[in-house]
Amino acid sequence: MASYSTAYEIVRGHEGGYQDMPEDLGNYNSLKQNVGTNWGVNAQVYERFLGRPPTQGDMMNMSRETAQQIFKRG
Repeated sequence: MASYSTAYEIVRGHEGGYQDMPEDLGNYNSLKQNVGTNWGVNAQVYERFLGRPPTQGDMMNMSRETAQQIFKRG
């Protein structure tokens, strides 16, 4: 069985870094704003983590450590 670290690195390899493609529905918060995704964490998941709709700045400034916390929570 793969460890969390191995699995996270695979996801990060495909999803690492910020992007805000309009056609990616995962980029939109509950206010229908395209705020993007970062480190493989989409806007809806980050919104649940923050307890409020994320802004584009929130998403762009998400640390790798925060993304790892989110992934670990499942």
